[in-house]
Amino acid sequence: MIHSAEWTDEMRNIDHRNSVIMAYCGYGVPNERAAIASDDTSATFIFENELIPYQVGKDSNVYNEMHFYDLPWPKDLLIGMSAENVRLKVTLSYYIQPSPTQKGNYNKYRYQSAGLAFDVKTVNESREQFIARHNSNHPVEDKSTNDTDRWMIGQQLRSVGTVQSDWFECSAADLATCNEIAVYPTSGWWKYRKLDNVDNRIKYSLVVSITSSKTPVYDAVANAIRQQVQVMV
Repeated sequence: MIHSAEWTDEMRNIDHRNSVIMAYCGYGVPNERAAIASDDTSATFIFENELIPYQVGKDSNVYNEMHFYDLPWPKDLLIGMSAENVRLKVTLSYYIQPSPTQKGNYNKYRYQSAGLAFDVKTVNESREQFIARHNSNHPVEDKSTNDTDRWMIGQQLRSVGTVQSDWFECSAADLATCNEIAVYPTSGWWKYRKLDNVDNRIKYSLVVSITSSKTPVYDAVANAIRQQVQVMV
């Protein structure tokens, strides 16, 4: 339902700052048609998984797993669409356990058991570069940088809750190379407790939609998705 939501024109006119619109309207008004079905120019993937965010380190708990998804992109079709405008929308939803002893001033890193975040490979970024941006144990000689300006909501604003939704628009040819998504842990109170006493496992859902301006993409996506979707830990 949140993934299908859009801001109305009235919502967009509240303020030029997305942070203000988010404060008043959240992610907007759900679209029932988009929530229950794809169409010729829009295709949606749903991934459901669970992640173990932390492991015991030498002196304290350290980050453990992150997931990298190879999206079943119709790459040849997208390249052929060239400069046609397309939109990629991603929504991440996960469950937390609130801190049973937290009192006083609110601190999301002490209230939530663990946080999750997502990122999408940038244009022409290699798989190795993308992994290295999120894993210091995976060095590469030619480091890449993240393109944070492409997102409509932005990493900082969307990360305040356990349902995070964001989108960007680009040419179809550029989107053809943005074919991987990372889901990775952020801080939480599990990181500072003995892991023997907690579940230390987060269930999450990842919803991804690709929408074109005019070219039908659904059949090409359906053909690509018949191949097994790979997850690398």
